[in-house]
Amino acid sequence: MIKIIKYLLIELALIFILLILFPALVIKEKVNINVEGGKPILPLHIGKYYTQEINNPTHSLNSISLQLKNPSIQDNSLITIEILDDLGESQREFTFYGSNIGDPSWVKLDFLPIDKENLILKVSADSPRDDSLYLFADQNGHFDLKTSYALPGFKTRIVQNFNNQTNLFKQRGMWHNILYLATLVALNLYLAKLLNETSKKT
Repeated sequence: MIKIIKYLLIELALIFILLILFPALVIKEKVNINVEGGKPILPLHIGKYYTQEINNPTHSLNSISLQLKNPSIQDNSLITIEILDDLGESQREFTFYGSNIGDPSWVKLDFLPIDKENLILKVSADSPRDDSLYLFADQNGHFDLKTSYALPGFKTRIVQNFNNQTNLFKQRGMWHNILYLATLVALNLYLAKLLNETSKKT
């Protein structure tokens, strides 16, 4: 019986490490917005810019990704992406050249977390042509966009992972959870049988 309890404790420790501790160590950011499926319909040329509002409820936005297209990668014009607060003040600004864009490709920009809740994303370029650089968007002009936010400190991430696993367990169907628990019980009964047979032989 004591051996079974030891193995049960080991199993619980492994489950805690795999589901709670390990993700808290390696996962330090989480996807917030993930919208894609648009087309290259917004031409980036001089004198033209596009904006989109971004909600930042976690107050820890730390990356944005946009899908752009540089046909045949021929246009090397300067592209500017700026993140503004709701008062129009710049929070982050990035510049890069058309040669950094594929045909097409996602461009990811990482930065220190921004704590402002309401933000505006502004995209512009200095291309003299209106048919050589494009921003992907839907018919309403909403960008293909991905964002992520930084997760809080290690201790908080452990609590969050525990709560997430608990919520997942609650969201699963009753029969799914019964089958899962029955499998664990069956494995432990089999382990107990093996331990008893081993002890009898010795």
